[in-house]
Amino acid sequence: MKKLSVGKIIITHFLFLFLAFGLVSCELFNGPKDDLLSEINREVDWANAERLTVRIEYPSAWGISNPVQGTIYQDIRKGFKFSVEFTPETAYTLVSWQVYRTSDLDGLSDWKGNLKLLETISSLGPGEVTLPAPNASGGTFNFSIHIAEPVTLIPWCDTRPHITRTEPRERSDGQSYSNAGGITLYFNCALDSDSVKFANAENDAGIWITAKGSEGNGKDWFYNPIYAIEDGFFIVNMTARVSTPPPVNSLLTVTVKGIKNMQGDAMDTYSFSYNTYESAAGVRFNSWDAVYDDKSKVSQFHGRRN
Repeated sequence: MKKLSVGKIIITHFLFLFLAFGLVSCELFNGPKDDLLSEINREVDWANAERLTVRIEYPSAWGISNPVQGTIYQDIRKGFKFSVEFTPETAYTLVSWQVYRTSDLDGLSDWKGNLKLLETISSLGPGEVTLPAPNASGGTFNFSIHIAEPVTLIPWCDTRPHITRTEPRERSDGQSYSNAGGITLYFNCALDSDSVKFANAENDAGIWITAKGSEGNGKDWFYNPIYAIEDGFFIVNMTARVSTPPPVNSLLTVTVKGIKNMQGDAMDTYSFSYNTYESAAGVRFNSWDAVYDDKSKVSQFHGRRN
């Protein structure tokens, strides 16, 4: 009887442990089982979704993408997320992404050279594409296309002209520069040469130059500005007049506004100052580099003086 009682106890404990293990196993494996089924269903949906033809295009000066311009050789499916990378050049900021039907873009002649042509067609709407949030400095961006037609992605960059650096540069410490040389403005893009001119008044479009304590302006001290493209740089030069150069020992302030690019987009107002002093030899700069601060719209310069 005693042995029987011990056997019953052992069997009872075994059954209890077995049931407990079964309950724990259900809790542990129920979640992963559901996840596995969800993943299988997703793979089936992806396999049944239409395969899409997607391109990425933009003016080459704007930056660089991964994959490169042209057809994106990924297995992109309708309604499913895919990723591309884009990094704008330092002179540009990424404003947004636009997606167009490729057939509409193909109907435009050289739209990269005349961006206003894009205003004649419509980009995809919210129900047709899921767009990523913009990031001015670029990065990795996720898209979902909800139509079956071939489409083209365009990373839309700020195309308005702005000054990326100047010569001479602004100096807040008051250090002077010779008035024997001229002024050079460096821009981020090709300009409408007709808009490159001296302003007729302080608030007019063009280049307005004043000197502290003087009643004259830039027209009196510099020859007309000359626009040129040199070694890939878009520059505006103003050479000091020989007979009436800028005032010496004075603070010159250069204000530039309303200069346009080839598409007719006008720049924001830009202003910088520097001090002049009398020197027959003059002072010039080389080894320039600059970083354009897109948030404050101020150029930060670093240069070496000869």
